[in-house]
Amino acid sequence: MLAGLILKYILRKKLKLVFTSAAQRCRGEYSRWLIRRMDAVIAASGKAKSYLSVPAKVVLHGIDADAFAPVLDRSVLRARLGLNPDALIVGCFGRIRSQKGTDLFVDAMIELLPRHPQAQGIIMGGVTAQQQGFVEDLKGKIEAAGLGDRLRILPEDKGFTIAPWFQASDIYVAPQRWEGFGLTPLEAMSCGVPVVATRVGAFEDLVVPGVTGFLVDPEDLVALTEATDKLLSDVQMRSSMADAARSKVLGQHLLKHEADAIMEVYRDLLHTAAGDTELRTY
Repeated sequence: MLAGLILKYILRKKLKLVFTSAAQRCRGEYSRWLIRRMDAVIAASGKAKSYLSVPAKVVLHGIDADAFAPVLDRSVLRARLGLNPDALIVGCFGRIRSQKGTDLFVDAMIELLPRHPQAQGIIMGGVTAQQQGFVEDLKGKIEAAGLGDRLRILPEDKGFTIAPWFQASDIYVAPQRWEGFGLTPLEAMSCGVPVVATRVGAFEDLVVPGVTGFLVDPEDLVALTEATDKLLSDVQMRSSMADAARSKVLGQHLLKHEADAIMEVYRDLLHTAAGDTELRTY
């Protein structure tokens, strides 16, 4: 941003400056000073916008809804992934660490699985060396509960796409304590999977409570468990929310929607520019 301001106001280059913010934190005075001098600001989520002291346009990330789409025969896919074709699968995917709330998912499933004999929980994602102890503690807790065969922590899928794991799930849980944006609920919704998510990152912009899933406060294990229980207990609710989730993605969250919204910002700036003006983004 500073380089752009020097070019524009000192070297008199014909520029329009755009800043995109995904951060969800209060900035220092210097950063706020720079942001106030931008010609336009884009926020990656409503929560990110709330931390800005200037007008901003919210542009959510989009998704490839062709790659993340419901499958016709889930049982065949599950067999390929080594999952029970007849189980009621609750997924929690992504990096496994405390920030992602994986321990909250484990605690919720330990409470719920005895109530729902058909249900299984699947955790899958990357584990860094620093998180090995965290994962081993989770495995120990699962074994102590006698649920080692129904609540599994699988190695990260190194394939080209993680889409099959969402497609194979009946319910997706995003129990994050903190998140910058968070694409996994959107990936699940695009695959026609209802979502239980915490109110972090962009999740409040993605999940419509009671329509495409449920939102709960971060760290609220009781609410997380109750919301997941509702979906496990009601096949009709799961079905209607699955359809609504897919429809919301197709109507609001495609890559084209993101690109069009960004281009609208650019065009507005170019239309107000005098002469040949170059557009720079940060």
